[in-house]
Amino acid sequence: MPLLWKTSILLAISHDSNILPAHLQPLPSRGGHIRWNWIGDEHLNKTTDIIYMNASVAADGTLTGVSDFRATKFNGVTWLKTHAGREGVFAFKGPKAFMSIPGIVLPQDLKTFTFEASYAPQGAQNAELIRSGDFRIAWKGDTLSIQNGANTYQGSIPAVPAGQWVQLGCVVKEGIPSLFVNGKAVALLPGQSQPLTSIGNATLIGSGYTGMMDELRVWKEARPATRLGRDISPTWADRLLYFHLPADTKRSMGEDKASWASQIAWIRSRLRNPADHMVRLGIAGGAWKDMLRDPKARQKFAGEIASIVNRYKLDGVDLDFEWIEGPYKGDPPARQWDNYADLAQRIRKAQPDMCFTISLHVVCYRMPKKGIDAVDYFTFQNYGPSSARYPFDDFTRSLAAFRKQGFPDSKIMLSVPFQGTGDAKADSVRLYSDIVAQHPNLPPTADTAEFTYPDGTKRKMTFNGPATIRKKCEYAKAQKLRGIMYWDMGGDVRTDARKGQTDYRHPKALLPVINEILKGRR
Repeated sequence: MPLLWKTSILLAISHDSNILPAHLQPLPSRGGHIRWNWIGDEHLNKTTDIIYMNASVAADGTLTGVSDFRATKFNGVTWLKTHAGREGVFAFKGPKAFMSIPGIVLPQDLKTFTFEASYAPQGAQNAELIRSGDFRIAWKGDTLSIQNGANTYQGSIPAVPAGQWVQLGCVVKEGIPSLFVNGKAVALLPGQSQPLTSIGNATLIGSGYTGMMDELRVWKEARPATRLGRDISPTWADRLLYFHLPADTKRSMGEDKASWASQIAWIRSRLRNPADHMVRLGIAGGAWKDMLRDPKARQKFAGEIASIVNRYKLDGVDLDFEWIEGPYKGDPPARQWDNYADLAQRIRKAQPDMCFTISLHVVCYRMPKKGIDAVDYFTFQNYGPSSARYPFDDFTRSLAAFRKQGFPDSKIMLSVPFQGTGDAKADSVRLYSDIVAQHPNLPPTADTAEFTYPDGTKRKMTFNGPATIRKKCEYAKAQKLRGIMYWDMGGDVRTDARKGQTDYRHPKALLPVINEILKGRR
């Protein structure tokens, strides 16, 4: 069997003499590492199987996190290269101007979210800035009206000089909106609701608006006022971007930059030889335990996987459902594992020709034989918040346990971390690049170092340096396993720890070490 190697962050994998798998993980945000421009082209091109971790599942088996919002109709809307200090903007030429997007670009319950955008109006307005489902913001004269379901609120805004930029933000928390103009709160009073003519499952942007617009964003949170209008940053605080409509280029006009489909396209555009790579969707989290309990939900989930693989011409999927330990709603672990195996069989039947993998953990791996048979291979997570997962001895012990469970060597892919842990639960985990940034002279044999967190706390950080990565890869190769997975691509050394791209040529980079062992070349 060929060796198959996986990385992380997107989930990229590499096998035989030409492939190295790896995860390219967007974090809990939608494509954070891509959006923050952390991923260098060499890391993508040196990884053959790229798994974009973004989707989840609902209790009824619906695949979530895979919305593909994209403006399909422009009426009286054009792209301008510059306006008043901004590069790339939309120009709306009301009163018949609008942009139409299939789908509702707001969270469906309309309870907690944030809408924000920058506008440079030309003259008095009588426009709808957005209409999406039962949510609407209208601008008439000096009044903004916000209608959320059956409730309407109104506020007076300061006059905006023609052509000058103003940043508007509407923060909805538990269904109640707050309005901000250039970051300052504007008082809202109850207004008279107007019947909304149904536009169906669609969103209209800028209906009747005259002027320029830029950086329209929807966040799946009640955004702090201090963050409105700020540049999107590579931080936990900016993880919940739900919809993003910039006007960067004419070619990408109307494209949702927060969309997983947009980021899949970005990945493919960076591959020098696309035919040499697999691009797959990673599915993790959500109400997966409830989905597993229901045969109808399992069947629906399998069908939705087949549908999205075919629609977007993906090479397959990876499931990352972990932590079947104790009983769940009366189901003992054995029943949960049997249901998981049944799901694997249904997915294989629904899309027999795709690459189908499942990620399991060192302490949660009791997959029955029928599930093992249905899957191409399994990636096992030899890392975590616990430092006990990082040593070489734990790496070898885990292989013995997987073999005892019945996993054949051809379906076992062990993993190496591009991160470290301070042994204080998940919030102590930091990227390998962060560790190297604090210790630029770190020797290749080091697997521990003192790490200072942003709040000044110092902890012993446990990780795997180049020497241990090499030793683990040599062991996996000698054991003739399916390969090595690394988590994750964005964690490798970067040119700048905060905003630089992964640097494949850096002397402390980890991915070249994996390639050297598995492929015989860096």
